[in-house]
Amino acid sequence: MAEIRDLTPVCEITGAVAAIAQPRLISCTVVDAAGMESDSITIVIAAGDIGAWPETGQIIGCRMGYKEGKVVDLGRFKLQRVSQTLYPNTLTMTGTAARFDAKDPTELKRAQSKSWMNTTIGGIVSEIAGRHGFSPRIHGSLGGLPVEHMDQTEETDLKFLHRLADLHDAVCKPVDSLLVFAPRGQVKTMTGRVLEPVNIQHPPENTPTHPGYVTGTVSGPEKRQFNGCTAHWYDNEKAEEIKEEVGGTPRKRLPDRYDSKAKAMDAIKAEMHRITRQGDHLSLNCPGNPMLAAECLLSMSGFPIERMSGQWSIDRVTHTFNGSYRCSVNATRPV
Repeated sequence: MAEIRDLTPVCEITGAVAAIAQPRLISCTVVDAAGMESDSITIVIAAGDIGAWPETGQIIGCRMGYKEGKVVDLGRFKLQRVSQTLYPNTLTMTGTAARFDAKDPTELKRAQSKSWMNTTIGGIVSEIAGRHGFSPRIHGSLGGLPVEHMDQTEETDLKFLHRLADLHDAVCKPVDSLLVFAPRGQVKTMTGRVLEPVNIQHPPENTPTHPGYVTGTVSGPEKRQFNGCTAHWYDNEKAEEIKEEVGGTPRKRLPDRYDSKAKAMDAIKAEMHRITRQGDHLSLNCPGNPMLAAECLLSMSGFPIERMSGQWSIDRVTHTFNGSYRCSVNATRPV
């Protein structure tokens, strides 16, 4: 790609509001997040003589990049809210990932209780996906894993699936019309999107007035809230509940009661992996790059802060176009 100062940023609004938004566009912000957080879009336009507001519920989206290089589709979103400001006279449209509906007609976000018995991860995800109108996408390494007994007690389906995913160091996330259940770092690839590693080098001229300016903060892991984990299982032969503990105090108590020692220890192992996986955190502001996406790998090189260099796993990216194009990135060091 050419020198950043020679590139022309592009933001193309797509979907139902494209005709009114594109010629009036002031700014567009897209948040791409890993895990359960819903991706979102915010479009601000000059209201002027716009007349009637766009209707909520419509599908909107955008593409960002550079005229001289790649212009990438950043997703589809359902328009959830429209608001207008008097001075300056602007109209703001906000949307969330297309399957997240504020009205929640299928009660995806309503707390429910159910005991799941003698099934598999694939069976659970497929049943919940079908109930809410999603098409399930389950990674091959996870779909066949057995679930002999797991209680969903006053939990939303999303929260329950998130807890199930945590037990296997995985992520469950609605993406457009799909409900994806996959190992961490592979959600986007399960949707068919190829996530290529992104390389960022320290610019030769790194000053705030330069279009290629990069700044950021790296911080060490926070103090752990827990140093160990406790789980309970029921011994049918002894007719008693038995406690298993790993690590030191304070210990996190897992809410489920398992039906064997092996199941309890598997749950403890997964939770301990999550507890001890915390690494360095990176907060970065850099020139816009449409290939930056949650769950892709970021390679940093040439930076005067040695701890900033190396490979990172992206947790969240905010793409902002307002005539110029910048990205804010939050990432963690893979452990």
